[in-house]
Amino acid sequence: MKGPRTALALLSLTLLAGGSGLAFDTGHHADLTREVLGEFGMNDTAIRVAQVENWLVDYYSSSPTAFGEVERAAAKLHADNLFSREAVTNYWDRYTTNARSAFREAARTGNARQVLALLGMSLHTVQDFYSHSNWAELHLPPAGVDYATVTWFDASAAQREGVKTGKASTSGDTTQTPHGGYISGMNHDSYVRPNWDRAYVLAYAGERQWVNQVRAWVSEVDPAVWERARTLTLEGKYLSRLNSDHDAMYRISEWVKSGGEDGHWKGNGSGARSDFLAYSAAWVAFTLDSVFVEDFKDRRWHGLLAGGRGDALDLNVNAPPPAPAPAVARLALNKRAVLLRTVAARDLNGADRTLGLGGDADLYARVSVNNQEFVEAMQLDRESIRPAWTTLRFVDADLPVVAVHYELWDEDGPGRGDDEHLDVHPDGRFKNLDFFYNMNTRRLGGIGIDGVFDSPARPLVTRGTADDRARLTLFVTTKTLARTPVRRPPGDGPLPLPPLRETR
Repeated sequence: MKGPRTALALLSLTLLAGGSGLAFDTGHHADLTREVLGEFGMNDTAIRVAQVENWLVDYYSSSPTAFGEVERAAAKLHADNLFSREAVTNYWDRYTTNARSAFREAARTGNARQVLALLGMSLHTVQDFYSHSNWAELHLPPAGVDYATVTWFDASAAQREGVKTGKASTSGDTTQTPHGGYISGMNHDSYVRPNWDRAYVLAYAGERQWVNQVRAWVSEVDPAVWERARTLTLEGKYLSRLNSDHDAMYRISEWVKSGGEDGHWKGNGSGARSDFLAYSAAWVAFTLDSVFVEDFKDRRWHGLLAGGRGDALDLNVNAPPPAPAPAVARLALNKRAVLLRTVAARDLNGADRTLGLGGDADLYARVSVNNQEFVEAMQLDRESIRPAWTTLRFVDADLPVVAVHYELWDEDGPGRGDDEHLDVHPDGRFKNLDFFYNMNTRRLGGIGIDGVFDSPARPLVTRGTADDRARLTLFVTTKTLARTPVRRPPGDGPLPLPPLRETR
């Protein structure tokens, strides 16, 4: 039976790209999900399950393998086509009603995997709201602060005035601002778009608050279920399948190339049609072996959030829910951000290119900041990268120093050997950059690195010395976030669970 499924995949996968721009690009969704769930003590397996289910919201919003209600329900989870404050309010009130019911039911049945699946799916919606709306434009940073952090659930009625989201293809209203793509529209889906960083910070604040509330909903029913979700263990074929699905999340998003789409990991420029078709067809052929795909496509747990399953309210209905919506508790936020921007990267291993014997490098970076790795967007056949890679990492506001590890790679693609690990360190004993960054003085310190390199006008420029060498230009700076204190007016929902602290 593998042959027919593979043929179907090859015939239809070119249609998948049309829905790829429905959300923050996959890499940004994955980074945000990992960052916040890590703060809540989730282990790597639990985080990867949530990341995969988060991605499947996008995949099955457009995949021809979804069919019918699976696709229709997934399309409702992007916070699109909400053209007034009233429409946004009704959407969130219906959504939180559905979410509380779904998480409580998962807790009652003791299904820790369902908690994680619903968590990944629901985080997609939370993240998309800030990416797809004009919230970032309505809420400018307070004086003396780099980023606003006011969330939908914290905002007053006055602060919600004027909010709306972009028009997706599911709406025929031609008077509204389209969601758009990389060069136009309302979206903030990747770091090629204006105010991407503001939307990203707002999404971070919003999802911390959301995960805290989900933890409360589950723990009110059975705290042990939350603990099992947090420490999920998989073995054998289940772990193997999760790894395969997690790889597909990256590769399909990176290589998508069709209908004007040119990659959707983090910005455009990584699309590779042959790689996309071959990899996607192989993955689709084996999705029936994946319990995580079954949870979405067959068990349709996403319908518990979007409507169409049980008593779940339809999110496409612009009306208040029949009963008051549950509150989402406020959560203190006292964070700063490390912003690392790679301004330029160039492969200097250029003898073959000078002679015209090969194409340009397919550069990508692996950047770890305080033990979280960020894979920045591969740039296919480009002499130097564009757009500039931007890495944002959130840390406790009183954390004085963070560790940074930087690797630069030239991708060879599937079946073409190992990726080439480029040397970017001026000392011949090392390939990678490793340094400490002082959050207060903005000084970098490490072997061969010492100084303040905190702006485009004052960058760090470094180059390797080996045959496989490259030149990097980057800077690192500190960004401040508006602080959110915990306030508890009457009826403001359950008390937050114990405060979260960054692991040092």
